[in-house]
Amino acid sequence: MLQDIAVQVDDEGHILISPEIRRRLHLTAGMTLVVEEGGQGEVRLSPQAEEPILVEEDGILVATGELVGDVTDIVQQEREKRIRTFLDQAIP
Repeated sequence: MLQDIAVQVDDEGHILISPEIRRRLHLTAGMTLVVEEGGQGEVRLSPQAEEPILVEEDGILVATGELVGDVTDIVQQEREKRIRTFLDQAIP
């Protein structure tokens, strides 16, 4: 049964959920919630799987699942970090 629950967002963007609702929904400290944007300004929160599902492919463990959000910036930042590290080691 779906029920509307009002929560508050504080000045720092934290979502405040009452202890009673957290217990009822089995939400625990440190749990990651995925924010999904729906039509007409709707927002949906759902718990993220606690651990990725790993499968072995050709002797390599591969995480399966669905990406949440755009990882383009993360990949670019990691590339730049590795290039800086390489150049720092190559150029004394």
